Amino acid sequence: SPFYESNQKQQYYAKLDWLVNNRNSVTLLWNGNPVSIKNRHVLEGWQDSTGYDFPMQMNTLFASWNSTLTANSVLYVKFAGYKDNITKHMYAPDVPMYYDVTNNVYYGGFYEQMRDYSQRRQVNAALTHYADNFLKSSHEFKVGVEYEKSQAGEWRQYSGGGYFDSYDYGEGTTLWYAIQWAGRDNLGKLNRSCAYAQDNIQVGKKLFFNIGLRYENPKLTARYFSGTLADFNIFSPRVGFSYDLSGDAKSVFHASYGRYFNKPLIGTFYRATPGSNNYYNYETVLPTAPFDTSPDNLKAMLAYLTQPQFLAFVQTQGTPVAIDPNLKVNNTDTFNIGFEKQLGANFALAIDYIYKRDRDRYQYTSSNAANHVYTERQWTDPWLNNTITVWDQTDDLSDDALTLTNSKLEKKIHHLIMVVLKKQPSRHWAMTLSYFYQNSKGNTPGLDGEADMFGQCYINFDTDPEFSQNSYMYGPVWNRAHQIKLLTSYLGPWGLSLSADLRIMSALKWETQFNSRFADVARSYGRITLFLDPRGSHQPAASYTLNLRAAKLFKIKGSQLELQLDMFNLFNSDYYYRVGISPFGVYSPSGISNYGKPTSLFPPRTSRVGLTWRF
Repeated sequence: SPFYESNQKQQYYAKLDWLVNNRNSVTLLWNGNPVSIKNRHVLEGWQDSTGYDFPMQMNTLFASWNSTLTANSVLYVKFAGYKDNITKHMYAPDVPMYYDVTNNVYYGGFYEQMRDYSQRRQVNAALTHYADNFLKSSHEFKVGVEYEKSQAGEWRQYSGGGYFDSYDYGEGTTLWYAIQWAGRDNLGKLNRSCAYAQDNIQVGKKLFFNIGLRYENPKLTARYFSGTLADFNIFSPRVGFSYDLSGDAKSVFHASYGRYFNKPLIGTFYRATPGSNNYYNYETVLPTAPFDTSPDNLKAMLAYLTQPQFLAFVQTQGTPVAIDPNLKVNNTDTFNIGFEKQLGANFALAIDYIYKRDRDRYQYTSSNAANHVYTERQWTDPWLNNTITVWDQTDDLSDDALTLTNSKLEKKIHHLIMVVLKKQPSRHWAMTLSYFYQNSKGNTPGLDGEADMFGQCYINFDTDPEFSQNSYMYGPVWNRAHQIKLLTSYLGPWGLSLSADLRIMSALKWETQFNSRFADVARSYGRITLFLDPRGSHQPAASYTLNLRAAKLFKIKGSQLELQLDMFNLFNSDYYYRVGISPFGVYSPSGISNYGKPTSLFPPRTSRVGLTWRF
């Protein structure tokens, strides 16, 4: 189905490189990127009023100073900053959005008006000193400091004050669901200080060590909040070594360990910042009947659905969540072992195994988490006829008082293998061939397991049996098992060059998901996502793409003119990331089921002609 979206992008760029003297150099860079997107969310079969314009503006500034202090010491100072503003201009801001789930068609206004704005300023400085004979070994000492000051704000409001949808509930009935929300206006701030030291050590001709320690002190505050939301003291160690077996760098074994912490993002703590309002959720079942989608009737239907007798639950975001004073920043332990071998005069083979374990994932814990009572039952879905175990919350205790804490049960583990064959670039030919194996499994929320970084972590993960006892929760997470990549280029006679980029990749595994309201499963804080089959139990076919470039260089009176021909996705393969994971999902406006079918195809075969003139 055709889209009517249009994009207009501009880029402004200015750069100054200044060689002050033979010891000092300065770089200044400014980049501006205004973008105007129109008719977004306008699709054939949907009302045009559901669309919006999407202007964006970002400005980036960079400055650096490099100074050679002595023959053995180098100083580097860098400043980087950006400021952006992203808004949505609704075509019908006073009309609520209505989504016909059965037919995948939208009516009314786009559901949410928004403005996102952020800025960041950071200064880094590093001093490197080379010592050739210190404690009977050679050293490359490096110490550095960083300081960052950033903020991120967002304003949100539902068009028409709310949103509602409907779904064919069978036996001549329709399930109606509605939300009323007064929006939010949050602003979070981050101040981060950092210091680090590392040393690369060479002992003799064969043995090399690398040790390092990094300390960070991020502090988060918020508008309308007195004091500090969170204050962390983070130590990140790392150690590694390599051993040159033959002493001529042709056979090298290496191993390393490091603990790496995710930067505390402001988005992770947005529910702890003042400025949000409660979500009021309503549900009812009505006899199926023709529905008038005119703006006035959409407003009237929202007013009808949001009557007090239809209130199902309240998501209490009007009161900021508390933050556990012992909260830890989520982090990853990484172990690496590898071997590199030169093959002949022109080739090198590298093999690496990497083990990663994610730790201290986030969850929201209710003050009543340990007091909830759950009852187990079997439920058969009406779409695929699968029978699954669900857990009903049978008490009336609220989950209004939430605390952001670390989960003890959430986990994510990665086993990775990389094999890379490289040809040393010659005058005519260069090549890199790689194979990558991935086995990532976990039970973390979200498709890729990173949703908790952005404040979307689950509530009561450690105590709710739907998560802690559900065998379907653990499995492949954003797992692309096999990837093969070939990059090669050839420089021929008469200024003719050819290059190719071939990629063969396993598709991402997926599982069938749906909203728990269709199984009449609820929690005090709202609905949750349920799985109809084990996580990662579906494996789509592998994909492959081939991109080619041919170029011809002409030399004209001291200048160079290059003609380029690019072919993207030469075989026009169906390369995609996402598939329909809902058993009742359909393509719009055809109404054909998209369950298990691609929903995000990459562009088809595309040709491009280019011209570059260097003078």
